[in-house]
Amino acid sequence: MRQSFVRRQKAELALARQLIEQSATDEFRPENYHDTVRERVLEAIQSKVEGQEITTEAAPKETKIIDLMDALKASLAKKGTSTDEKKSAKRAGGKTDEADEAPKKRRAGSRG
Repeated sequence: MRQSFVRRQKAELALARQLIEQSATDEFRPENYHDTVRERVLEAIQSKVEGQEITTEAAPKETKIIDLMDALKASLAKKGTSTDEKKSAKRAGGKTDEADEAPKKRRAGSRG
């Protein structure tokens, strides 16, 4: 039981690292981001100024529950790279994983 939990934790950690590496950039470009909430509020204000009735859309009542791990794996599959490929590329380039080099911290009160 504990081994499957540990394997799942390692798989989740590998997926998280891969997602971070894919989305990380060296440069922040604010023009790539838009304040959609502000835009909607300004549109509503303009509509009210023009004398229109302001209505809001009702939220959908049905929600689809998804498995986060499956969604992350599907997202990574769309990018066309796998965790194993990234690890191989890092090792071939002589880079090491910073998290693996960092000393392991224990939680207060943990055993072992």
